[in-house]
Amino acid sequence: MALLPSSDPIELLANYYSHHQKHPAYVIANEIYRSLRIHANGEYPKELIDELRPSESREIKEYRKKTYQPHTKPIVNKIISSLYKIRRSPDWSVKYENEVEKTIGTIPVGESMYDYCEEHFPFFTSITNWMFNVGLKNYLIDPNGLVAVMPLNTNVAPTELLKPYPLIFNSNHVIDFCIDEYAIVESQDTIPYQMNSITKQGKVFYIFDKTRILRYKEAYSEAEKKVVLVLDLEYIHNLNKLPVFQFQGIFRQALDTHFIFESRISSIVPRLNEFATLWSDFKAEIVQHVHSTRWILATQDCTHCNGTGSIIGNGATGTVICPTCNGKQKVMTSPYENLVIVTPTNQNAGEAPLPSGPPAGYIQKTDVAQMTQTLNEIIKEQAYYALSAINMEFLAEAPLNQSGVAKEIDKDELNNFVHAIAEDIVAILDKIYGFIADYRYFQAVPDPMMREELCPDIAVPEKYDLLSTKSSFEELKIARDSKINATIITQMELDIARKYFSSDDEVADELVCTMNLDPFPGKSIDEINAGLQNGGIDKLDFVIWCNLVQFVKSAIAENEEFTDLPLAEQKKIMAKFAQVTLAQSSYTIDPKKYMPAIPEETEEPMQNPSPLPLA
Repeated sequence: MALLPSSDPIELLANYYSHHQKHPAYVIANEIYRSLRIHANGEYPKELIDELRPSESREIKEYRKKTYQPHTKPIVNKIISSLYKIRRSPDWSVKYENEVEKTIGTIPVGESMYDYCEEHFPFFTSITNWMFNVGLKNYLIDPNGLVAVMPLNTNVAPTELLKPYPLIFNSNHVIDFCIDEYAIVESQDTIPYQMNSITKQGKVFYIFDKTRILRYKEAYSEAEKKVVLVLDLEYIHNLNKLPVFQFQGIFRQALDTHFIFESRISSIVPRLNEFATLWSDFKAEIVQHVHSTRWILATQDCTHCNGTGSIIGNGATGTVICPTCNGKQKVMTSPYENLVIVTPTNQNAGEAPLPSGPPAGYIQKTDVAQMTQTLNEIIKEQAYYALSAINMEFLAEAPLNQSGVAKEIDKDELNNFVHAIAEDIVAILDKIYGFIADYRYFQAVPDPMMREELCPDIAVPEKYDLLSTKSSFEELKIARDSKINATIITQMELDIARKYFSSDDEVADELVCTMNLDPFPGKSIDEINAGLQNGGIDKLDFVIWCNLVQFVKSAIAENEEFTDLPLAEQKKIMAKFAQVTLAQSSYTIDPKKYMPAIPEETEEPMQNPSPLPLA
C-alpha cells in the first residue's frame, strides 16, 4: 500500500526499521540505478550472467567471476568525460549581479555568494567543479537519486555563516521520498556504538522536511537488550521548503505520489549487457577450447569412499554418490586441468582397454582462431552500437564506416542529446544555488525574492564541441573536397584551432589571429603563385603570407595585447612589417620557392598542403 504525503516521516522511518518497508517505486528506481552502476563502476554483473547461464557449473561461474574485467567501464567513462566538455562550451557562463549584494549591504566582505560558491566551496573550490566531478556521473547513472543540501556544520557562532553542501543519496539508500514534503534516507556513514563491550558500526538515517533535519543513529539499549534508533541531531532550518530534490531525467511513470525517471543514457544498457556477457563467454571459450587438456591415468582409489564411488547419505537411508571422486572411484583433479581416465575394473565385460604409452598426455583441441575473431568483432560491434544509441558513436575505438551525410545527421542528433543534458545540469545547479542562498543569508536577507537575486544566472549553452579533433579534420577534408565556399572552410579551420589548443589560450589566440590575418584564406599554393605571376596578387600581401607566422610572433613580442587589437589595426602592423622586409636589399620574391616539390620516386604531384597552419 502506498504511503501518502500526510504520513509522519518519523513513523515511516520506524516502520522501515521494523519491517523494512520502502516506498513503492524503490524496486524500479533501484533497478535503473543498478543496471547502469555495474557498467559505470565496473562491478561484476552476477545477476545478469547467472540469469543468462543458469545451467553452468559452480566452477565455471567462479572462473567467470575471477577473470571478469570491467571492459564496459571505459565506455561509460568516455561518455562522462565527453559530456564534461559542456562546461567548456564558448557560451557556458555563470554570471553574478554584483550590484545586488552592494545594494543589500548586510553581507560581510568575503562572504558573498560568489566568494563561497566559486572561490571557497568545500572540497571542490566551486559548485561547477562539484557538478562535473561528482554530480554529473550520479545524475547519469541514477536519475532517481536524491540531492540533499544541508550545512556541513550546524554548530556555528551567531556571526558565522553556514556552509551548505549537496549530499547525494542513491536510489538504494532512499527509504521514502515525497516531492516538496519529506525525504527519508540511509547514510553511507556509520557511527560506532558499544554492545556487550564490542564496538559495532551503527547505521545512520536522515529525515528532511520543510522545517527541520533529523538524524537518527543505531545504539544498543541496555533496558531493551537490543539495538534501537535514537535521535542524534535535530536542526531547524525554517526554510519553509524541502531542501531535497531528485536528479531526474526522462520521465517514465508515476506510482501514486512517486515519480520514476529513466537516465538519458539508459539506451546504452542493452548493448553493454551484451558486451559484458559476450566477453565473459569469450573468456570461458578460450579456457575451454583454446588450451590443451591434460589427461592422466587414475590408479589410486579415492580415500573418501574407499574406492566404492558412494558414501552413506546424511540422515537418509541408502547411499549417495561420493562428492570427492564423483562416483569414479579413483582420485580426481580439477576438470579445468586434467581429464582423468579411470582404470577398467572388468576388462572382460567390454570396457575399453587402457591407452598405451605413458600414463599422461595432452589432447590438442581444434584451432578456434576464427571463432575468437568472430566473437571479438561481435563484442566491438556491441560497444559501437551502445554509443550510437545516444549518438556518440564517434567515441568508439573501432567506428563503423559511415558516409559524410550520415555523420552530419548524427552531429545534429548529438547536439539535441547534449542540450537536454545541459538543461538538466543547469536545473540541478539552479536548485543548489537557491538552497545555499537560503541557508547562508536567511537572516541577513529575509526577503526570499532578494535571496533569489543573489544567485547567479546560468545560461544553457547552445554551442557544443564534443567531436574529436580527428572527426573535425575529417569534416574539414570533406568540405574542401566538396569545394565549399572558402569563408565556411576558414570558419571550420578557426573552430578546429580553438579546439586543438583549448587548454592553452595564448597559443589558441596566436593561431586564430594568424588565421584571421591570412591575406589568401582558402587559396592553394598553386592559386597564390599563379596570382603573383599574372599580377593578380599584391606583392605586399604575398610577403605577409610568406612571413605571417613570424610577423605575428614579432608583433606579440612588441605588444602582449596584439591579439586583442581590432583586426584593422593588426593588418596595419602586418603591412609595416612587410614594407620593412621588402625594403631589405637581400629580400627577393621567388614564387618557385613556395611551389610544392615533386617526389623523385613518382611523377604524380604531391597534394597541396593544407592552408591550416596547425595541419
